[in-house]
Amino acid sequence: MSTTYRDCLTITGVIPKEVDLLPLLEEAKLQLHLEADYRHEAQCLGQYQAHLANDKRFIIPTVHEALSSDSILAMDFVQGQAIESCVHEPQAVRDAIMSSLFELLFKEMFLFKLVQTDPNFANYQYQLSSQRIVLLDFGATRQYGDAISQGYYQLIWAAMHGNQAGIESAAEHIGFFSENITPKQKAALLELLNLACEPIKQDIPFDFGQSDLASSIKDKGMTLSLQLGYWHTPPADALFFHRKLGGLYLLAAKLKASVNLRAIFEQVSTPS
Repeated sequence: MSTTYRDCLTITGVIPKEVDLLPLLEEAKLQLHLEADYRHEAQCLGQYQAHLANDKRFIIPTVHEALSSDSILAMDFVQGQAIESCVHEPQAVRDAIMSSLFELLFKEMFLFKLVQTDPNFANYQYQLSSQRIVLLDFGATRQYGDAISQGYYQLIWAAMHGNQAGIESAAEHIGFFSENITPKQKAALLELLNLACEPIKQDIPFDFGQSDLASSIKDKGMTLSLQLGYWHTPPADALFFHRKLGGLYLLAAKLKASVNLRAIFEQVSTPS
Protein backbone atom coordinates (compact mmCIF):
# COMPACT_ATOMS: atom_id res chain seq x y z
CA MET A 1 0.00 0.00 0.00
CA SER A 2 2.80 2.42 0.90
CA THR A 3 4.69 1.60 -2.28
CA THR A 4 1.55 2.19 -4.36
CA TYR A 5 1.02 5.58 -2.74
CA ARG A 6 4.65 6.53 -3.37
CA ASP A 7 4.36 5.48 -7.01
CA CYS A 8 1.24 7.63 -7.42
CA LEU A 9 3.11 10.65 -6.15
CA THR A 10 6.05 10.13 -8.48
CA ILE A 11 3.92 9.34 -11.54
CA THR A 12 1.87 12.52 -11.10
CA GLY A 13 5.05 14.55 -10.78
CA VAL A 14 4.30 15.71 -7.23
CA ILE A 15 7.74 14.50 -6.16
CA PRO A 16 10.78 13.41 -8.17
CA LYS A 17 11.07 9.68 -8.75
CA GLU A 18 14.47 9.53 -7.06
CA VAL A 19 12.98 10.59 -3.73
CA ASP A 20 12.46 7.59 -1.45
CA LEU A 21 9.42 8.23 0.72
CA LEU A 22 8.95 4.60 1.71
CA PRO A 23 10.59 4.92 5.16
CA LEU A 24 8.41 7.93 5.98
CA LEU A 25 5.26 6.21 4.71
CA GLU A 26 6.07 3.13 6.77
CA GLU A 27 6.57 5.33 9.82
CA ALA A 28 3.25 7.06 9.16
CA LYS A 29 1.53 3.67 8.86
CA LEU A 30 3.05 2.61 12.17
CA GLN A 31 1.87 5.85 13.76
CA LEU A 32 -1.68 5.24 12.51
CA HIS A 33 -1.63 1.78 14.06
CA LEU A 34 -0.51 3.28 17.38
CA GLU A 35 -3.26 5.89 17.24
CA ALA A 36 -5.80 3.05 17.00
CA ASP A 37 -4.16 1.07 19.81
CA TYR A 38 -6.25 1.82 22.90
CA ARG A 39 -3.88 -0.01 25.23
CA HIS A 40 -1.06 2.23 24.01
CA GLU A 41 -3.19 5.35 24.40
CA ALA A 42 -4.20 4.40 27.93
CA GLN A 43 -0.53 3.91 28.84
CA CYS A 44 0.41 7.31 27.37
CA LEU A 45 -2.51 8.96 29.12
CA GLY A 46 -1.27 7.57 32.42
CA GLN A 47 2.23 8.90 31.74
CA TYR A 48 0.87 12.38 31.13
CA GLN A 49 -1.18 12.23 34.31
CA ALA A 50 2.01 11.44 36.22
CA HIS A 51 3.99 14.22 34.52
CA LEU A 52 1.26 16.82 35.08
CA ALA A 53 -0.02 15.63 38.47
CA ASN A 54 0.98 18.89 40.15
CA ASP A 55 0.07 21.23 37.27
CA LYS A 56 -3.42 22.53 37.99
CA ARG A 57 -3.70 24.21 34.58
CA PHE A 58 -4.53 20.89 32.92
CA ILE A 59 -7.16 18.19 33.28
CA ILE A 60 -6.63 14.68 31.89
CA PRO A 61 -9.48 12.16 31.95
CA THR A 62 -8.96 9.09 34.10
CA VAL A 63 -9.01 5.71 32.35
CA HIS A 64 -11.21 2.96 33.76
CA GLU A 65 -9.12 -0.12 33.02
CA ALA A 66 -11.79 -2.60 34.14
CA LEU A 67 -14.12 -1.26 31.45
CA SER A 68 -11.46 -0.93 28.75
CA SER A 69 -10.20 -3.43 26.19
CA ASP A 70 -8.33 -3.61 22.90
CA SER A 71 -11.32 -2.01 21.19
CA ILE A 72 -12.74 0.17 23.97
CA LEU A 73 -11.13 2.97 25.96
CA ALA A 74 -13.36 3.95 28.87
CA MET A 75 -12.58 7.32 30.46
CA ASP A 76 -14.19 9.92 32.67
CA PHE A 77 -16.35 12.46 30.90
CA VAL A 78 -14.82 15.90 31.39
CA GLN A 79 -16.90 18.97 30.66
CA GLY A 80 -15.38 21.66 28.48
CA GLN A 81 -15.89 23.88 25.48
CA ALA A 82 -14.06 23.84 22.15
CA ILE A 83 -10.69 25.52 22.61
CA GLU A 84 -11.11 27.67 19.50
CA SER A 85 -14.33 29.15 20.90
CA CYS A 86 -12.14 30.97 23.42
CA VAL A 87 -11.44 33.53 20.69
CA HIS A 88 -14.31 35.47 22.29
CA GLU A 89 -12.70 35.44 25.74
CA PRO A 90 -10.62 38.34 27.14
CA GLN A 91 -7.08 38.75 25.81
CA ALA A 92 -5.56 37.65 29.11
CA VAL A 93 -7.45 34.34 28.97
CA ARG A 94 -6.36 33.63 25.39
CA ASP A 95 -2.76 34.52 26.14
CA ALA A 96 -2.75 32.28 29.22
CA ILE A 97 -4.14 29.33 27.25
CA MET A 98 -1.46 29.52 24.59
CA SER A 99 1.33 30.22 27.10
CA SER A 100 0.35 27.04 28.94
CA LEU A 101 0.22 24.96 25.74
CA PHE A 102 3.61 26.19 24.48
CA GLU A 103 5.14 25.54 27.89
CA LEU A 104 3.68 22.04 27.80
CA LEU A 105 5.20 21.44 24.36
CA PHE A 106 8.66 22.50 25.55
CA LYS A 107 8.34 20.23 28.57
CA GLU A 108 7.19 17.37 26.36
CA MET A 109 10.23 17.65 24.10
CA PHE A 110 12.93 18.65 26.56
CA LEU A 111 11.86 17.12 29.88
CA PHE A 112 9.32 14.34 29.37
CA LYS A 113 10.81 13.21 26.01
CA LEU A 114 7.20 12.31 25.23
CA VAL A 115 5.18 14.38 22.74
CA GLN A 116 1.49 14.19 21.84
CA THR A 117 2.02 15.05 18.17
CA ASP A 118 -1.56 15.48 16.91
CA PRO A 119 -2.31 19.22 16.52
CA ASN A 120 -6.06 18.80 16.00
CA PHE A 121 -7.91 21.56 17.87
CA ALA A 122 -10.44 18.94 19.03
CA ASN A 123 -7.75 17.47 21.29
CA TYR A 124 -8.10 20.51 23.57
CA GLN A 125 -11.06 21.86 25.47
CA TYR A 126 -11.34 24.67 27.98
CA GLN A 127 -13.22 24.95 31.26
CA LEU A 128 -14.25 28.54 31.84
CA SER A 129 -15.34 27.84 35.41
CA SER A 130 -11.95 26.46 36.50
CA GLN A 131 -9.83 28.13 33.80
CA ARG A 132 -8.22 24.77 33.06
CA ILE A 133 -7.30 23.12 29.76
CA VAL A 134 -8.65 19.65 29.09
CA LEU A 135 -6.19 17.39 27.23
CA LEU A 136 -7.69 14.65 25.07
CA ASP A 137 -6.58 11.93 22.64
CA PHE A 138 -3.10 10.59 23.39
CA GLY A 139 -3.00 8.05 20.58
CA ALA A 140 -0.46 10.08 18.59
CA THR A 141 2.04 10.22 21.45
CA ARG A 142 5.67 9.52 20.53
CA GLN A 143 8.77 8.86 22.61
CA TYR A 144 11.74 11.11 21.78
CA GLY A 145 15.37 10.22 22.34
CA ASP A 146 18.03 12.44 23.88
CA ALA A 147 19.72 13.10 20.55
CA ILE A 148 16.78 14.76 18.81
CA SER A 149 15.66 16.50 22.01
CA GLN A 150 19.08 18.04 22.48
CA GLY A 151 19.26 18.89 18.77
CA TYR A 152 16.10 20.97 18.97
CA TYR A 153 17.18 22.58 22.22
CA GLN A 154 20.43 23.65 20.56
CA LEU A 155 18.56 24.86 17.48
CA ILE A 156 16.20 27.05 19.49
CA TRP A 157 18.97 28.35 21.76
CA ALA A 158 21.10 29.26 18.73
CA ALA A 159 18.16 31.02 17.06
CA MET A 160 17.46 33.00 20.22
CA HIS A 161 21.04 34.27 20.26
CA GLY A 162 21.38 34.88 16.53
CA ASN A 163 24.03 32.17 16.25
CA GLN A 164 23.76 31.09 12.61
CA ALA A 165 26.60 28.59 12.89
CA GLY A 166 24.82 27.03 15.86
CA ILE A 167 21.56 26.79 13.91
CA GLU A 168 23.35 25.05 11.04
CA SER A 169 25.12 22.65 13.40
CA ALA A 170 21.88 21.76 15.18
CA ALA A 171 20.02 21.31 11.88
CA GLU A 172 22.69 18.91 10.68
CA HIS A 173 22.52 17.05 13.99
CA ILE A 174 18.75 16.62 13.66
CA GLY A 175 19.05 15.41 10.07
CA PHE A 176 17.80 18.28 7.92
CA PHE A 177 20.64 18.12 5.38
CA SER A 178 21.03 15.52 2.68
CA GLU A 179 24.48 14.50 1.48
CA ASN A 180 24.06 16.32 -1.83
CA ILE A 181 22.43 19.53 -0.58
CA THR A 182 23.55 22.58 -2.56
CA PRO A 183 24.66 25.85 -0.92
CA LYS A 184 21.55 27.57 -2.26
CA GLN A 185 19.28 24.87 -0.86
CA LYS A 186 21.04 24.96 2.51
CA ALA A 187 20.71 28.74 2.68
CA ALA A 188 16.98 28.50 1.93
CA LEU A 189 16.49 25.77 4.53
CA LEU A 190 18.33 27.77 7.19
CA GLU A 191 16.19 30.79 6.31
CA LEU A 192 13.10 28.63 6.80
CA LEU A 193 14.32 27.44 10.22
CA ASN A 194 15.07 31.02 11.24
CA LEU A 195 11.56 32.03 10.21
CA ALA A 196 10.00 29.21 12.23
CA CYS A 197 11.97 30.41 15.28
CA GLU A 198 10.91 34.04 14.82
CA PRO A 199 8.49 34.09 17.80
CA ILE A 200 11.21 32.94 20.19
CA LYS A 201 13.92 35.37 19.09
CA GLN A 202 12.33 38.35 20.82
CA ASP A 203 12.02 38.75 24.58
CA ILE A 204 8.55 40.28 24.31
CA PRO A 205 5.16 38.73 23.53
CA PHE A 206 4.80 37.68 19.89
CA ASP A 207 1.42 38.70 18.48
CA PHE A 208 0.26 35.63 16.55
CA GLY A 209 -3.01 37.31 15.63
CA GLN A 210 -1.21 40.00 13.64
CA SER A 211 1.29 37.64 12.03
CA ASP A 212 1.17 35.61 8.82
CA LEU A 213 3.88 33.32 10.17
CA ALA A 214 2.11 30.01 9.43
CA SER A 215 1.43 30.88 5.79
CA SER A 216 4.95 32.30 5.35
CA ILE A 217 6.50 29.08 6.62
CA LYS A 218 4.30 27.08 4.25
CA ASP A 219 5.23 29.29 1.28
CA LYS A 220 8.96 29.05 1.98
CA GLY A 221 8.68 25.29 2.38
CA MET A 222 6.96 25.01 -1.00
CA THR A 223 9.64 27.21 -2.59
CA LEU A 224 12.37 25.01 -1.13
CA SER A 225 10.80 21.88 -2.64
CA LEU A 226 9.23 23.03 -5.89
CA GLN A 227 11.56 25.82 -7.00
CA LEU A 228 14.86 24.77 -5.46
CA GLY A 229 14.25 21.03 -5.84
CA TYR A 230 15.14 20.06 -2.28
CA TRP A 231 13.08 17.00 -1.34
CA HIS A 232 15.15 15.58 1.51
CA THR A 233 12.96 14.09 4.24
CA PRO A 234 14.21 14.67 7.80
CA PRO A 235 13.63 12.00 10.47
CA ALA A 236 10.00 11.13 11.18
CA ASP A 237 10.38 12.36 14.76
CA ALA A 238 11.25 15.80 13.42
CA LEU A 239 8.26 15.88 11.08
CA PHE A 240 5.83 14.87 13.80
CA PHE A 241 7.27 17.52 16.12
CA HIS A 242 6.88 20.14 13.38
CA ARG A 243 3.28 19.04 12.93
CA LYS A 244 2.57 19.72 16.60
CA LEU A 245 4.44 23.03 16.65
CA GLY A 246 2.69 24.19 13.48
CA GLY A 247 -0.67 23.28 14.99
CA LEU A 248 0.04 25.42 18.05
CA TYR A 249 1.08 28.33 15.81
CA LEU A 250 -2.26 28.01 14.01
CA LEU A 251 -4.21 27.81 17.27
CA ALA A 252 -2.38 30.85 18.63
CA ALA A 253 -3.28 32.75 15.46
CA LYS A 254 -6.90 31.58 15.75
CA LEU A 255 -7.09 32.84 19.33
CA LYS A 256 -5.21 36.05 18.44
CA ALA A 257 -2.87 35.34 21.35
CA SER A 258 0.31 37.17 22.31
CA VAL A 259 2.92 34.94 23.93
CA ASN A 260 6.50 35.47 25.12
CA LEU A 261 7.91 32.16 23.88
CA ARG A 262 11.45 33.10 24.82
CA ALA A 263 10.55 33.60 28.47
CA ILE A 264 8.67 30.30 28.49
CA PHE A 265 11.54 28.42 26.86
CA GLU A 266 14.03 29.85 29.37
CA GLN A 267 11.87 28.56 32.23
CA VAL A 268 12.17 25.00 30.95
CA SER A 269 15.22 23.15 32.21
CA THR A 270 18.05 22.17 29.92
CA PRO A 271 17.59 18.59 28.64
CA SER A 272 19.82 15.96 30.21
